[in-house]
Amino acid sequence: MHEATHAIADSARTGEPCALFLLDLDRFKEVNDALGHQVGDAVLRAVATRLTGALRPEDLVARLGGDEFAVLLRRVRDVEAALEVAVRLQAALDVPLEIDGQAIDLEGSIGVALVPDHADAYEVLFTRADIAMYLAKHERTGVEVYESSRDESSASRMGIISGLRTAIERGQARACTTSRRRRSTRSGWSASRRWCAGGTPCAASCRPTSSSPSPSSRA
Repeated sequence: MHEATHAIADSARTGEPCALFLLDLDRFKEVNDALGHQVGDAVLRAVATRLTGALRPEDLVARLGGDEFAVLLRRVRDVEAALEVAVRLQAALDVPLEIDGQAIDLEGSIGVALVPDHADAYEVLFTRADIAMYLAKHERTGVEVYESSRDESSASRMGIISGLRTAIERGQARACTTSRRRRSTRSGWSASRRWCAGGTPCAASCRPTSSSPSPSSRA
């Protein structure tokens, strides 16, 4: 935390971004359970060495506990450059580890957040990198950069939820049913329902378009 706080302060002073990666090892628990804690500890040390070797001397790798690591890039050009580093870290993990004559395959899920793009304080930066890591792990994408549109706790989402709750309490909410074409359904169509606050126009996704015929016109 101390190093990250300094990096954030330096970023604010120089205007050059810094980045925090959170990395979770996939399948580590299986290795630990099957081969024992001694081998598991050796795997974690080897992973730390691999990660450090893929970074610049000025960058920092720290184990957070369990099978999670933090990587601090004290300076980085932009999101694209941070992604290049994340891909390099994944490539370092793709090579099987050799522990006591045993080849061990691991993968990592990496969440990326930058200052000032996504946060300007350590706690927020950490939380947003953690959210991105969860998405990378849950969706099996390997690497994800934080996006507020996918953060259920983001201010914009909370504002929408608050506005909808107020509309419901005042009896101003209405249900809009839309249809859309889906190849996975037998009829080729599926319907969805969403709530819109009364007094305001529905989102474009709620309105039918002239280029998309209704199910009845296709019957």
